[in-house]
Amino acid sequence: MEKAGQWIVFPTTERDLNEAKTSWMAKYRIPTVIRALDCTHIQIKKPEGQFGDEYINRKNVASLNVQMTCDAMERITGMDVQWPGSVHDSRI
Repeated sequence: MEKAGQWIVFPTTERDLNEAKTSWMAKYRIPTVIRALDCTHIQIKKPEGQFGDEYINRKNVASLNVQMTCDAMERITGMDVQWPGSVHDSRI
């Protein structure tokens, strides 16, 4: 994870933002898109202790609910791995 910042980046300059929009339009014919966003559950061992049940998702499996973004080339550009499995995607 210490080198993640070298590979997982979100566009911040005007030029990078325009390049991102152009890529999405060229590949998928979707205008004004910069990144795609979705969540997925990563199964884990249920943590012990008082808050362990918060990691049980709707399928009764212990997990982390991970939100990720990607660019038009399907490269990961953002990741949030701090949410227990019981948290709904819309809350992240």
